[in-house]
Amino acid sequence: MLENVRPDATLTFSISHIYGDNGDFSAQVCGSDDDTTTCEDISLPVNNVDPTATIDTSGATLINGMPTFLGQVNQPMDFSGRSTDPGSDDLFLSWDWDDGPPSPDVTSTYLVNPPNPDPFPSPSIQPRDVTDMQTHTFTDACLYNISFLAADDDGGHGEDQAVVLIVGDASQTRTAGYWLHQYQGNGHTDFDQPTLLCYLNMAGYLSQVFNELRDASTIAHAIDVLDVNLNNGSMEEIFDRQLLAVWLNFANGSLTLDQMVDTNGDGTPDTTFANAVSTAESVRLNPAATRSELEQQKNILEAINMLGE
Repeated sequence: MLENVRPDATLTFSISHIYGDNGDFSAQVCGSDDDTTTCEDISLPVNNVDPTATIDTSGATLINGMPTFLGQVNQPMDFSGRSTDPGSDDLFLSWDWDDGPPSPDVTSTYLVNPPNPDPFPSPSIQPRDVTDMQTHTFTDACLYNISFLAADDDGGHGEDQAVVLIVGDASQTRTAGYWLHQYQGNGHTDFDQPTLLCYLNMAGYLSQVFNELRDASTIAHAIDVLDVNLNNGSMEEIFDRQLLAVWLNFANGSLTLDQMVDTNGDGTPDTTFANAVSTAESVRLNPAATRSELEQQKNILEAINMLGE
């Protein structure tokens, strides 16, 4: 029990202080009356706070709920990443493009007070807010998971990731029969197996049919989808053949999401490729869809695949 009858008294107070760095600090608290002063030392351990790492996805395209950067092979792409840190720490910001060594591919140093590294503990209070911009050119059409990493001078780190989808530079679409030949690999082919697998990865990422409803994740499975007996195959199988070919054409660069295509057969483009294929997939995913409805959408996909013929 506290006794506060005069002349006794119990007083409280609070104060805040910002440290510019982590470390083991101490403070002295003193209380005085008109006769004496009493002081006590207190220990103030301050922990490091990890820096943040955030990739700017404002220029990305939303694909199946995922922000995705779309680009073309051998064309430079710009990326921006931001890192914040409440401590006065030197920051080291890195990018990994997921297209081979080294890892990370590029690292930039942002000193608190250049040109000298920040001493420990930092003598100043200078919270960090840094934006790092990089340009990279992907030389292979594929699906990439890039990383943006932030590290401070005290061992703290943060990381963010984003999906980059790089398509080829083809100028014309190809039929399902053409793609079957490429995946069977008999005689002359235009693609090596790593590229064909990359195209399947992109198809699986873009589509809600592959590979959730129908597996086309390997070359063997792709051949199974594309190699359909048109006289005896079910309408679902014939539909899947054209759908996979459409996505392979997109991966090869001959179709774009905003490209206008004809869906009513009058010879005049009336909707975007993205809308056309989304409508087709919604019919395929509907268990109650009739054969006639599937065939109608199959015909639209087949016509898109034959644009280059």
